[in-house]
Amino acid sequence: MQCAQHCCGSNEPEEIGNIERQPDPLEDEEINAAITGLTCARAMADAAERYIQHREWVLELERTKFGNGELEDGSENENDENREYQDARPRSLKVRKSMRAIHRDFVARLNLDRAMARGISLRRSLWARPWIYPKADRKVRRLWQSAKKVELFDTFISHVWSTSWRMKFTSLVLQSCWIFMLTSWAIVATLVFFLCFFDVLPLDWRYDAEALGDIVQCQLGPWIVGFSMPACLLGLLLAPYLPEVSLIAGTCFFDAVSIHQGDEFMKQRGLEGLGGFISISKELRALWTPEFASRLWCIFELAAFRKINPSGGIVIAPVSIEAFVAMLMPAATASSILYMFMLAARQTVLVGALVSSVAVFPCGYGVHLLRRDMQCKKDMLKVLENFDLDAADCTFPEDREFILRTVTEWYGSSGSFITFVQTTLREELAQQLESSQVSAFYYFFPCIPMISVALDFLIGFIKAGIPAPWEVSFVISVVVGFGLWVSMATALLLNACHVFSAPGSSWILDVAKTSSILLVWVLFQIAGLICSVLCHMTSIWAVFAWSCSSFLLFSLGL
Repeated sequence: MQCAQHCCGSNEPEEIGNIERQPDPLEDEEINAAITGLTCARAMADAAERYIQHREWVLELERTKFGNGELEDGSENENDENREYQDARPRSLKVRKSMRAIHRDFVARLNLDRAMARGISLRRSLWARPWIYPKADRKVRRLWQSAKKVELFDTFISHVWSTSWRMKFTSLVLQSCWIFMLTSWAIVATLVFFLCFFDVLPLDWRYDAEALGDIVQCQLGPWIVGFSMPACLLGLLLAPYLPEVSLIAGTCFFDAVSIHQGDEFMKQRGLEGLGGFISISKELRALWTPEFASRLWCIFELAAFRKINPSGGIVIAPVSIEAFVAMLMPAATASSILYMFMLAARQTVLVGALVSSVAVFPCGYGVHLLRRDMQCKKDMLKVLENFDLDAADCTFPEDREFILRTVTEWYGSSGSFITFVQTTLREELAQQLESSQVSAFYYFFPCIPMISVALDFLIGFIKAGIPAPWEVSFVISVVVGFGLWVSMATALLLNACHVFSAPGSSWILDVAKTSSILLVWVLFQIAGLICSVLCHMTSIWAVFAWSCSSFLLFSLGL
């Protein structure tokens, strides 16, 4: 057995070795495929290594370059930029990373906590009152429960807690509820018009109107103009409780609502996600007051919004503008009623206009407030130019620590943040701070009492049987022509407060400057009223010429 096995074992290799090996094409293809696979794997490994090196270089470049604010200003020379790039990148990398891609990487690293992204409509926030710092736990819970989860914010509200809540409420209610105010006024004015027409409301005053060469005695009563202001207030007060309208509803970020103020863990979680909230906001609206520029939180929010969301809009909205516009309503209403009374007392249009103008002189305080705030808004450019991080006010030490830590993380260092504020942010806000941009609706706000007076006169003309063409001429001349003139006068007043905002050398000169602005505004409106009446008494062509001229001047004024 052993011999047989030995013989077999000794002869088998010899037999195999004597067999001539034939070439196998399939085997050669498998060998080539294996070699190709190893080559591809090595190539992929090399590509992965180069990608890791590229990512490390991008992060390093972002910390040194994007953190210094060079994304927005772009003021460096292109040759210097390319030379810096050549020095910084690995030699194996030949592709330059765009600054837009760097910005996308930066935003992608922000902590967007979707579970904490909670907002509230600007109109619904009026009854929640988030501008008053919540001190009671019950109010904290109510504010947090009033918010809802959102995918994005239409408006990011930035404000100063110490600002008067009345000023902020007036500003927000006019910004968000003016449509409801106009709707309420239109409904009430229409209702009162028919109540007067059908003698439900008495018209005890008498007015002699000169129509088509004849003197016609007309009935008159200050009902529509008397109900105009209560109707507007009714619309503003009911607006927060009315259903949301998709066309005008907007979700806003309000710190007291969107960040839990009662639970420390939830508050810290919300603060850590602040960058993510800014990244999904369409615009930042600053409820501006003179102390806004001195608050660290406010400057930090402006700078963070511009860095994280460069395509978003920043709106500087001084709250004193809405405060002044709110003063105009009762003053214009009182002036309109006084004007009607003077005409009913058989006085001329000029005398009635001069006497009724006395009612608007209390608005001088509002004009003075506007001038002060406009000047402070201009001075904010100097504050940004000389911004000092350590000198900025911050109420709570923990908030300052959070801001300093975030500044270092986002900008690389506090020095880079200061440079960003002094250059990029200042240049971004220069145009707004140096102009008097106001919502066009505020120009038409004083026209509400004036149109109401015109409707009161129109009732008397209709009941007296004056021909319809004469009534149409009256409506066009007063409502259209004089209405645009009043709007233009309001626009000029707001612009004058901006142009002549610098205080006088003494308080007497300062008051004289405010009084001069107010006096010119009043005389300008009286001139418009007289032109309106004269054109109405002349011909329909004069009325059309007057209305077109008012429209042209108003368009040029805007």
